Parts: sequence; structure tokens; C-alpha cells
Amino acid sequence: MSLPVINLIILQLIAHFLADFVILNETVAQAKNKHGFSSKHLYIHVLVVIILSYLFSVNFGFWGCSLTIGVTHFIIDGLKAKLIKKISSGSWLFFVDQGIHIIIIFIVTGFYSYHLQNFGKVFEGIKSFLQSTNALIYVLGYLLCLKPSNIIIRQALAKWFGNKEEINDKLEEAGRLIGHIERVLILSFVLMNQFVAIGFLLTAKSILRFREAEAGKMSEYVLLGTLLSFSIAIIIGLSINGILKSL
Repeated sequence: MSLPVINLIILQLIAHFLADFVILNETVAQAKNKHGFSSKHLYIHVLVVIILSYLFSVNFGFWGCSLTIGVTHFIIDGLKAKLIKKISSGSWLFFVDQGIHIIIIFIVTGFYSYHLQNFGKVFEGIKSFLQSTNALIYVLGYLLCLKPSNIIIRQALAKWFGNKEEINDKLEEAGRLIGHIERVLILSFVLMNQFVAIGFLLTAKSILRFREAEAGKMSEYVLLGTLLSFSIAIIIGLSINGILKSL
């Protein structure tokens, strides 16, 4: 029985989430994260991954792909357990771990569905993307809205807020993530010419930040940081629109 590729991918994702979230309980998860490759729970978990992957493929010929998914799952989970021991805060590893698992499922399933002769279409698509000036400009714009903008803001405010001890608590990962999200949203709004939405976003953030901001330097830092963050995203968006119109 040969399923359409999208159906097969969905079934494999269902199998993955069943194995990693429904069947896997907290006790087993902690045990395999603690002992890694030496944990018997990891081997049992991987066996469940392989069995579910094969059953949900509804295809006898999928066994090699299920085995590949299981082996890579074993390697990734084992390496994650090693990393957890070396870092103080590993919550982000969960998202990296799941992201890699899902990417592998897409790759393996796509390979099975299209076989080698059809992978030329994938490479042609990548080639077309790389040859598209517009697409590359968009990628560059969104990239600039992430960590580069954080560094620019930090350097711009260093002259007035050089003592980080006073504002350290407000510059944790959550704050940087908020900055990333807000700039991506603003850039998207500018590219879609939805400037009214930017006003709503600025108002919403101002209300949320009002009670958080302490008197003195913290209040000024939050205000300047927000204005700089919004300004950078708007400038990038306007620049992209201007460049695209001139091409």
C-alpha cells in the first residue's frame, strides 16, 4: 500500500508524538536523560519508536526507514543526555531535540516517497531559491532582526547604561526572545504595509512594561530599548520595500 507523501509524513509525526509524549512517561524520560546511552530505558524507548514508525507507515517496505528513524532517535537522545549534564539550563534542548527528530522524519519519509531520482526536484527548488534576489533579501532582513539587532541595541545603550549589574535581571533570555519576536512581527507588518498593527503592538507592550519598569535607569533603559528595537525593524522593513521596488 503506497500512501501520498503528505499522509505518510503525518502518520510518522503521529507515531513520533505517541512515542515521545503519550507512551513515554516522566519517570522513563528522566531515567534516559540521566543515564543516556547506558540507560536501558533509552533502548526500550527507541524500540517503541521503531515499532510505531513501522506500524504507522502501513507499508512493508518502510522497515529500513523506520530503523533509520529509530537509530537517529537513539543517537540524538543519547547526546542530549550528555549535554544536559554539562549545561546549567537545558530547557532549550527540548526544542532542539524535537526539531531534529521532526526534520529527520521529513527527510527519511521524503527519501522513501520520492526515491533518489526525484531528489533533483528538491535541489532545483533550493537552486531557484538561492537565485531569487527577493527571497534572499527577505532572509537577510529577518536575520538582521534577530541577534544582530540585540547587539546593536546593547552597544547603542552602553554609553548611558554601562553598568549591567543594575539591569542584569531584565536582560535574560526571555527579554531577548521578546525582542526577537517583536522585531519579526514589526518587519512582517511593514512588509505587508500594516502600519496600524505596529501601533497596537507598541501600545500593548507599553502597557505590559509599565508596571515592570522600575524608577530611574531601568525605566529609561526599557523605553530606549523598545524604541530602538521598533525603529530597527521599521528601518529594515522600509529598506527592503525600497530595494525591492528598485529592482
